[in-house]
Order: sequence, then structure tokens, then C-alpha cells
Amino acid sequence: MTAALARFQRWLRGDGELTPFTISLQVGRSLLALGTLLTLVFNDDSVLFHSSSDEAPSANCAQLGRFGAFCLFGDNLEGIRLAGIAVALLVMIGALPCVTSVAYWYVAASVFANAKPVDGGDQITAVLAFMLMCASISDTRMNAWTRGVQASSLFIVPNVILVFIPIQMAFVYLNAAVAKFSAPVWAEGSALWYWFQHPGFNATPWAQEAALTLLAHPWISAFTTWGVLALELGLAAALLFSSSTKSRMSWLVIGLAFHLCIALLMGLVSFGIAMGAGLWLSLRRARSHASPGLLPIDQAVKILEKADA
Repeated sequence: MTAALARFQRWLRGDGELTPFTISLQVGRSLLALGTLLTLVFNDDSVLFHSSSDEAPSANCAQLGRFGAFCLFGDNLEGIRLAGIAVALLVMIGALPCVTSVAYWYVAASVFANAKPVDGGDQITAVLAFMLMCASISDTRMNAWTRGVQASSLFIVPNVILVFIPIQMAFVYLNAAVAKFSAPVWAEGSALWYWFQHPGFNATPWAQEAALTLLAHPWISAFTTWGVLALELGLAAALLFSSSTKSRMSWLVIGLAFHLCIALLMGLVSFGIAMGAGLWLSLRRARSHASPGLLPIDQAVKILEKADA
């Protein structure tokens, strides 16, 4: 703990004052907005707010959801959907990030809270959009695709806020992996065989037959199923402890390829984009912007060994 605090203090005195408002950060923000844009463009009101009866589409307004845009302005769902598309486009072109980041978080949170079909991507999008909003309020640039200003102590707060993005992403992967351990189908290596036949999250039509043919072989099914668990645990560890640029870039490519496969095989496009944006925001940023409070895994192991001795 002492070593971690010392590292954090050194980071505050040096790298913590570097501008977080880089083009790389805008790439991640744009990816996140792209997922929301695609959700709103390719799903009309009848899909986003579908009803099991013959009633007109209506938003989910339970609990805090009543403060969402689709509930406050529920008499014009189509207009709010178009407004959300406009906000996502403004984020992608980088206009006034200190303003559009606030508007985009509200749109992302409203989609998550008010829309009825969700795949997990809407939730992580809302969480990441909130962190980006808190960090970007102090971004004074007119366009986020331009370079940020020189180092300043004013950047310490947004840099600290952005540290929570890799921590959040690591928790998502760690929780996803650990939760699967208690499920017998994951433990025995047959989970993907069943998931690709799930009525809600099955394989895309073009890939289902080939996937089920391959997964019919027990060793292929076990290898791919346990491989998912290994990838999730590996990504969680990399997000928290990887310090070298080469290692972070390697895990970024692996993570993006992983979610691309999920998007292609299971059709979870918005989920894949949201997770890809989270990985980019966590791993693509320069080593100097890595999590300041966590030690590289090799140093952490040495400290634990000394403590046990």
C-alpha cells in the first residue's frame, strides 16, 4: 500500500499534470457515441419501446427511469430519438466536448434506463459516458479532435477521474469470469454450445450451423468455452497491472478481436463497440497515463513474497 501511495504521489507531481484531452481520448469517446448512434438509427420506437400487447410503444419509466429523456418527453419518442442521434453525431465530430459530454451522458443514461431491449452494452456505455462527462467538463477546446494545451495542475482532477475507467473495465471482466465459475456448463466446457442456441443471444443465422458443428466436438467446445474465461481473466489483469506499452497494445488487440468475434457470431454489435471503447480508453492511452495507484504485477508479486517471508 505504501509503495502504491508513493507511486501515486510521483504521478501527481509529473504525469498527473499532462493533458488528458488527447486525440486518443476523443477516439474512445467517438467509439462510445457510435454504439449509441447505431442503436438509435437502426431501432425505431417499436423496437426500443416495444410492448407485448397492442398498446402503443412506451418507455420504461420505473424508479429513476422516470427522469430519462424518453419519459420526461414521452409524448414525442421519435423526436427524442432523433435528438439523441444528433447529440451522438456532435460527440463524434468533437464539437464543444465540455457541453456535448453532458448531453451525451444524459442520452446514454436515458437509452439504458428507458429502452426495453438491453444487452449490457447500454449499461457500460452509460457508466463510461458519466466518467467522460466528469473529466471533460474542464475541457475548454472548441473541437476535441485538436491537441490539448500544455501541462497544468488543472489536469490532475480529470486525470484521476479517468483512472477509474480501467478499474471499471477490469471489474466488468473479472465479475464476468468469476460469475461463470459457479455455472456447471461453464465448468464442464459446454456453455457456448448452449449459448449459440439461446433464443435471445444465439448465434447469427450465417454462423449458427458452422458454430454448432464445431462445438459438437467436446474438445473444441471445452477449448473455446474455457478460452473465454481465460481471456476475461487476462484482460482484467492487464487493465490493472500492465505497465509496458507493448503489453497494453497487445492486450488491446486481443480484446478488440475478442469483441469483434462476439459481434460477428452473436450479433451483439452495440455491446462490442461499447466494450471496445472501454478497452481503448483504458489501454491505448500512453504509459504515463496508466493507473497511478496500482503496481505492475511483477513488483506486486515481489512485495507479497517479501511479506510472506
